Amino acid sequence: MSQAVLRKSICGLAAVLALGGCGGKAPAPVPEAPESPEGTVRVQLTSYQQTYQEDILAACREQFPSLDVQISQDERWTDAIDTIRTELMSGGGPDVLFDPHLFFEDIDKTMNTRVFADLLPLVERDFGTDGLNPRVLPAGRRDGKQYVLPLTYNMPLLLTTEEALAQAGVNGERCKESQLAILEEAARYAERTENTPAFYSSPFFALYFPDLLGLPFLDYEKRTADFSFPEYRQAVELYKPFYPFDILEDDDMIFTPLDGYRHIKNREAVFECYNFNTGEELFWNASALAGEEHPQLVPMAAQDGKYSAWVYQSAAIPASCKNPEAAWAFLKVMLSPEIQNNWYNVRNLPVLSSCLEDRISASQKEAGEPMEEMVSGSQIILAPLSDAFYQEFRRITENIGHTAFTYSYASTTTLRQMEPYYKGERSFESCLEELENTAMIYMSE
Repeated sequence: MSQAVLRKSICGLAAVLALGGCGGKAPAPVPEAPESPEGTVRVQLTSYQQTYQEDILAACREQFPSLDVQISQDERWTDAIDTIRTELMSGGGPDVLFDPHLFFEDIDKTMNTRVFADLLPLVERDFGTDGLNPRVLPAGRRDGKQYVLPLTYNMPLLLTTEEALAQAGVNGERCKESQLAILEEAARYAERTENTPAFYSSPFFALYFPDLLGLPFLDYEKRTADFSFPEYRQAVELYKPFYPFDILEDDDMIFTPLDGYRHIKNREAVFECYNFNTGEELFWNASALAGEEHPQLVPMAAQDGKYSAWVYQSAAIPASCKNPEAAWAFLKVMLSPEIQNNWYNVRNLPVLSSCLEDRISASQKEAGEPMEEMVSGSQIILAPLSDAFYQEFRRITENIGHTAFTYSYASTTTLRQMEPYYKGERSFESCLEELENTAMIYMSE
């Protein structure tokens, strides 16, 4: 179904929408939240929420006992993708859809269809203007409407130590200037060490170039695409030598909680890259290093000096939902401290503003605790981190200027189209031309 047909079909539902919609009428005033929302809420989870499903349901029973929550029964949520898309396009589907960016190839483009309800009035009614991180919410916003609600997020951060930087001859302060500065320092390091990669992560820059640079490659309102920025070419050319070290086969991706500690301590790399797990796991590795060295955070800044946030978990309420207050009540459970600080979610950062400090408090309380480094089997004592380390973490999170969903269309498309250049099969110009043609056709549809 084309985007135009989808938009037309959704607009046809405007008469029955309780929230948002495509019509030009002024939105009705948002009523006060009911004390005890009632009704059935049909929920489509993904593997993220299925991991801690019982905790979600227990919290929901405690907070809203009158809600009848019906969880999708698909053993593999991926089996429901086509069904969910079809149902949404015809005005049906679940009342709450988690991680819609995994159900649609391009959630940014999908938001333009108005298939989801505008949650901004409910967000402001129940959380005010800063109860939920106002720097992260724009990822799910179009034309002043909140169509997708971020729940947790991560930030691209590099972990290293003063000692590792000094030994490698890498200028850590310059790396903090921008992603391009990081790549330039990494290139110099590789020249001195016979192409030893400065980073340990998979995948690293290749998948996230557009989002990390913070440049307007895709304009969803004007439906245009432009990848001709000189910074993009510079980044791609600097990254090319690292590509063979960076993209591993799935079978090679084996992660343990203290990988960063081991890689940096053993000088297998200068930096450990945290695209994900910038909560609990980042602090664990920094604390493990703090027992012997001086940990440092290096944020990956965009060209304007601001930092990026990548939405990890999110949710949306379809515009056709018949009981939006009940669906919203379920989402408020997901935004409660009990779930934002759930054992699964502490690995990421919470969109509930009051819980961000909880990540720091939890790290401080773990100082002195033993933790096993699973590869060597040795016990590592988590050392206290300095106040300066925590202050730098706060500063970075307070200066988010760019947001995107994990595996955005821009990122996945640029990686796919540039792979022949990374592999030495085609020129940059040839790949860029095909990338821009593909993106322009896609944006015009």
